[in-house]
Amino acid sequence: MKKLLFISALALLGSAYAQQLRVAHLSPDAPNVDVYLDGQKVLDNVAFKTVTPYVKVTAGEHAVVVTKAGDMNSKVIEETFSAEDGAFYTLGAAGKLADLALVIYSDDLTAAAAGEARVQFVHAGTETGAVDVAVQGQEPAVSALDFPGGSDPMVLPAGNYSFEVRPTATTNVALAVNAALAGGKNYTVFAVGTDKLEAILVENVAAQ
Repeated sequence: MKKLLFISALALLGSAYAQQLRVAHLSPDAPNVDVYLDGQKVLDNVAFKTVTPYVKVTAGEHAVVVTKAGDMNSKVIEETFSAEDGAFYTLGAAGKLADLALVIYSDDLTAAAAGEARVQFVHAGTETGAVDVAVQGQEPAVSALDFPGGSDPMVLPAGNYSFEVRPTATTNVALAVNAALAGGKNYTVFAVGTDKLEAILVENVAAQ
């Protein structure tokens, strides 16, 4: 899989641009995709469960087109979104192919304090109802998170954790996520799949 087409060719990039975005392929039955931003291909052959690095963009409105990989005429998503000054975004291709949608997640990359970590959860399981998220053995820290929603960040002491994603108001575990959270870092956990969930754990690192 090719990652970012790093984008020396992309006029949208530049050290003066504080706004940043990344793309997450969260659709379990969609093919690999190419992503175009304002008419220029910025991502190539992105596979399911891929979360790309952040790239810098200008503030204001942008056109986003997602196509099947290698076929610019086979559009599966065509949307616009507006990037606010200094904001970070994840553009998620979520849902099944027949109902694929672009979901805009606002990311909080505020630095965690020394000795603490920040982690947020995204519910991208297409056939899973609302879920709660808890540290193993504890009450939920996130409640009734619906597809394709994202939670507010949890602030936790740095360390090793076992998180449980549970159907809301039950103790059943639909997904267990083991995570080593380092102090001063930000993370996102994407729960993806259909009725059987998988986890994608990524550290949120701004482009330099």
